[in-house]
Amino acid sequence: MNRAAPRLALLTLAAALLASPLAQAQTKKELAARVVALQQSDYENLGRAMAGQTAQQVMAAVAPVMAQVPGDKREAVGKDIQAEVRKFHDQVAPILAEKAGKIGPAVAQPMIEERFSEDELKAVIAFLESPASKKYREFGSQLPPALTEKLVTETRATVDPKLKTLEQTLQSKLRAAVGAPASAPAASAAPAAKPARS
Repeated sequence: MNRAAPRLALLTLAAALLASPLAQAQTKKELAARVVALQQSDYENLGRAMAGQTAQQVMAAVAPVMAQVPGDKREAVGKDIQAEVRKFHDQVAPILAEKAGKIGPAVAQPMIEERFSEDELKAVIAFLESPASKKYREFGSQLPPALTEKLVTETRATVDPKLKTLEQTLQSKLRAAVGAPASAPAASAAPAAKPARS
């Protein structure tokens, strides 16, 4: 009876493996499709990231012009511009996420089929479906904000003075480019009087 128990356990394990989705997807194409399906959220996240990068590029492009806005209006204009860019982001992020979710698999699957063997695909699927992988993905989404916060905190004293210097330099160059004086005191705005002729 004791010898039957290990055999029964092995048969049960074999039956479970044969019934698993991994065992059912036997062709390379099916295995690649499974990998792609397991990464669907990654494609959508790529679309959302593109929306964020685009919004950041717009804000960076606006920054030089903002330096030319009079100081008393700069904060209000800045908030208005940020609201418009946020509105743009909120409109395009779902569009890009949806589109990336649709085209991601079409792009990824042939590449995956070309670069991975069936055994490698099975290993990738086993990892992607594992609890460790799911836990690691959750951790991965929490890491960037935590790392960014700590990096900003620990480098603020070093980076802020350099950033202020850069801002001043860029403002001076922009003022020079638009013909505004580098420092615009009120008295220098009036034209100098011509000397009287004797």
